[in-house]
Amino acid sequence: MALPPDFDPDAPGTDSGLYGLPFQADDARVVVIPVPWEATTSYGRGAAAGPAAILAASLQVDLQDLDYGDFWRQGVALDAEQPGIRQLADAVEADALANIEATLPAARAAVDRMVFRVAALVGRNPAGATVAELSAPDRLPTPPEELALGRPVDLLNRRPDLILSQSSLQAAELRRTSAWLGLAPTLQLSGFTGDQGQLLGADATEWDWVGNWQVGLNASLPFFNGGRKLAAARGAAASARAGRFDLEQSTLNAVQEVEDSRRVLQQRNEELAARSAQVQAARLAFDESKAQYLGGTLPYVNVMTALSAAQSAELAHIQSRRDLVGAWITLQNALGAPWALDLDRPRGGSTGGGR
Repeated sequence: MALPPDFDPDAPGTDSGLYGLPFQADDARVVVIPVPWEATTSYGRGAAAGPAAILAASLQVDLQDLDYGDFWRQGVALDAEQPGIRQLADAVEADALANIEATLPAARAAVDRMVFRVAALVGRNPAGATVAELSAPDRLPTPPEELALGRPVDLLNRRPDLILSQSSLQAAELRRTSAWLGLAPTLQLSGFTGDQGQLLGADATEWDWVGNWQVGLNASLPFFNGGRKLAAARGAAASARAGRFDLEQSTLNAVQEVEDSRRVLQQRNEELAARSAQVQAARLAFDESKAQYLGGTLPYVNVMTALSAAQSAELAHIQSRRDLVGAWITLQNALGAPWALDLDRPRGGSTGGGR
């Protein structure tokens, strides 16, 4: 295509074409294909308006190039938008939105299962428990900033594994004591007392009585099986030492589990607060985009994108609630104590603030 005789490359650009050039896609050597695609964007909006923005900005670009000269004379044009491209982008975005919606029932079901587990833990019938009541944030026990867990020794009276370790240690110590006692000499003390009488005189008519008594002490040592008993005593002592070490290590592990559970619980509370703020912000953005669409200032695809973001935030919030309930269950298991909806209520007989 020959340039119009009145075309001035140094004049301000007009809206006749890309860079203000009077070329069409059929007679240009360089053709720019516009793709107004929005469906796969993950941050912000506006990719679909990219081709129009490029066309508008190109009018401000100087055609002079020191390296390539007047290359634009070969023809540079912006092709027409392909029909159906925007509809295809809307369809892809709608499909992504549907995929997010499809995951919400499974997430809600997971929360319900966790709530049923909580109901069983608090002694309520899961089948008759009110899901909304148990899963409401104000029904979840809220710990103080510094949750009083009591002394580590309190765990010995609550955790079944530590109670079992204590019983095993006591049994081992009894076996050790019994084995060492088996090596001690066996002492036997015996004695008797009595009277002895005899007849005197020729006619044997008079009795003569004499009192007798005797005391004896016998001692015996395990001579033949002493080695076996000594080995058994040493084995029992080793078992007692191992049992004490196991109890100490189990107690330290229990304390670690409690501290880990407390930290996870704190993390879950912080995550839930952040997710709640995200849900609120996403809902406000959705309401704003819907209002702008109804006012004619935004396309409907923006409303769908805002809805998708709001549902993604809701899904993340549901998962955070489920994680929070799981963190509470983990903490209660670590404490070895029964679940209580009111953790601030002290239990009877507790010392040291244990809950």
